[in-house]
Amino acid sequence: MVCDRQGVQGARGSLSTYVVLPGIGGSGPAHWQTLWEQADPRMQRFAHPPISPLRFPGVIVASSDDPYGPVDHASLRAGQWGCTFV
Repeated sequence: MVCDRQGVQGARGSLSTYVVLPGIGGSGPAHWQTLWEQADPRMQRFAHPPISPLRFPGVIVASSDDPYGPVDHASLRAGQWGCTFV
């Protein structure tokens, strides 16, 4: 999951900082999240998912056929984080 921490700035809608939340097992050296973090200093990784509301808007999208992320868990996180759940 990648969220914009600072929100949209200016009329062009440029994003200033991104929060990267690695999936189960983290992101190895060749994973897209790791590569993006190395290529863009605006990317910042959370070591552990927070359990309190985020200080920025977020959207969690879940799928009923995702073996790594049950819908119940995604719904729980959306509630904890104050995110829209799709």
